[in-house]
Amino acid sequence: MKTKSQLIFWAIIFFSFSLMHGQQKEIVVSSITEPPVATRQLGPSVFVHAENIKKLGVEEGDPVFVRNGKKQIEVRIYKFFQNNQSCGLHRNQLEKLGANYGSSTLRILPAGEHATLMSSPVKQSIEFCTGDTKKWPKMVLGTPHADCDLQTGTIAKIVNKNAGIPCVSAWKHRLSYRGIWYDANRPLMKLPKENGQGTHIDRVANDSAIAVFNRYRNNVHQAAGNDPKQPLDFYFDLHGHDLSVKLESGKRIYQNVVEAAATGFTHDELRRIKKLYHEFWRKEMGLGYPPIYFGNLPEDLRYSFHGVEVPIFYIGLGTRTYGILQRDIALRTLHFETPDTLRLTLEMQQKTARFIEQLFTFVRDSLPDKRYSAELMQAQEINSQTEKMSNVPSGRFTMGAPSGMGWDCSHPPHLVQVDEFDIDAHEVTNQQFAGFLNKAYLSGKVTIADGVVLDAGDVTHVICRLQQDKMFSQLTFNGNVFRAVSGREHFPVIYVSWYGANMYAEVQNKRLPTEAEWEKAAGASFDGTFLYGHSKNEFSPKEINCENSQDMFEKGRLPWTTPVGYYSAQSPAGCFDMSGNVWEWCADFFEYHYYKWEMPNGWNNPKGAEQGTLKSIRGGAWNTEFPFTATYFRLGVHPNSTLINLGFRCVR
Repeated sequence: MKTKSQLIFWAIIFFSFSLMHGQQKEIVVSSITEPPVATRQLGPSVFVHAENIKKLGVEEGDPVFVRNGKKQIEVRIYKFFQNNQSCGLHRNQLEKLGANYGSSTLRILPAGEHATLMSSPVKQSIEFCTGDTKKWPKMVLGTPHADCDLQTGTIAKIVNKNAGIPCVSAWKHRLSYRGIWYDANRPLMKLPKENGQGTHIDRVANDSAIAVFNRYRNNVHQAAGNDPKQPLDFYFDLHGHDLSVKLESGKRIYQNVVEAAATGFTHDELRRIKKLYHEFWRKEMGLGYPPIYFGNLPEDLRYSFHGVEVPIFYIGLGTRTYGILQRDIALRTLHFETPDTLRLTLEMQQKTARFIEQLFTFVRDSLPDKRYSAELMQAQEINSQTEKMSNVPSGRFTMGAPSGMGWDCSHPPHLVQVDEFDIDAHEVTNQQFAGFLNKAYLSGKVTIADGVVLDAGDVTHVICRLQQDKMFSQLTFNGNVFRAVSGREHFPVIYVSWYGANMYAEVQNKRLPTEAEWEKAAGASFDGTFLYGHSKNEFSPKEINCENSQDMFEKGRLPWTTPVGYYSAQSPAGCFDMSGNVWEWCADFFEYHYYKWEMPNGWNNPKGAEQGTLKSIRGGAWNTEFPFTATYFRLGVHPNSTLINLGFRCVR
């Protein structure tokens, strides 16, 4: 029998031996949470703080063991952005461990030589297949990421092999919750969620994400054999979703529907596409196929699923709204958010591929686009008083969306006091901006590189893009003089960045409006607050240039802007085009939850957050559907962005 001193001796020997030969490393976490949906494409994974990955001596994507008592799973390890006492696990992995979300102790240790999983480090891969560009001229199928979109890339390959349709697929990890990658239909980063789901604060616009996005877009054009400065005729975006609906019993069930959005199609054309979809799947599946709903169609904005009325989801998360900001990728685009039933089995992948081929054929042969003419629309001057400013008296108004309307970032509605100011009655025109550029160029404020006007004081800041760089820009430079394209002098300037709008305003001894000033000028009056910029609470296509308004300019070349003042309706302050025509830059940094902040001195002349990465835009545009032309609707855009539907006006 060993004495106490002998036991201590052998314990010391064992401890020393362990140090010499490398004791098994492990970490212990005491809290389990659900990681973001955007991590599902990583497969079996555990998500921990970067400090814990370092402690384990492993790299991201390496296999590890996670233990709960005697139960163990093998997963890969990835970075998570909560504290080092937390880990994230998807529900199916958690069930294997017999654990629950919340406070629960787990041990994590490297799998080492006992691993059965291969390492899968964070990386992206973009692949394009050219296909038959003669049969499918300037038409491309895209599968731009792999969050919950399992097998979309596989379906694209089948479509390309069977039908020869050019396709581009992004494979592996998007990791949008970390700002590493975002898809081609959502080119502007959204701000991080604040719901404890692990979304990192770095999920904002950044150079590396923009570079990936640009690479994807270039490959889209390459697949079509197309000049990147020219738009495609048709681009189809295939995504997957993970929608669910809560029944009256409280049970949540998977939402077996397709939610779709489009640009460049009339409502009647979308209804014909909808009919094509239903006829195809009725033959293939009979009863039980997933119905389709379009975010563009008024009748589809709310629909019923298993007796529960639900609002269309993807119209409000950027798929549609942010996507149309980059409208110049194609004259017509379709975006399908598809359920697992159309993507996961080989049989359904083949059927979905056949439907996509029929869809491309239908768009090519049965929907000839007669609206796009080769000739530039000539327009008479509608309103020569583009220098006019409207006075907005001081006073309080209700800022934000009424209950049950708009996105969360426009809630809650709150009383705001704004001092008196003057605001441009019209959006700044091409002619006005060309005049500013000429003076700025002569004074050395701006420089030009490959059709892009830059701030000479900081060449990382884009001012605007010329027609030499963006074919739909309405500004040109001949080496000496900037000019507005003939016939487009009195249309609102587009492809101008926040920096360009701000510089223009400063030169005019003006400034950009705050969000509060903009919203007061757009909708507030002594009698209340109007929801559209034409002194009404109802949408009227005869008074707003938005999608499907069908004014005469929709028969011409893109963009389908109208001359400032073409729509005669005015806001209570006397401003034209506050709803529709082009989005308008504001001075504020965009903070998603700004309206929920507590203001110690009250909401007096609010100017937004003191810092951020995005700037606010307001008012909707010629290619947004009417809900987004409401006076309360707000988005955040990177200040260096230059878009086909974004302009501005000034205040003083």
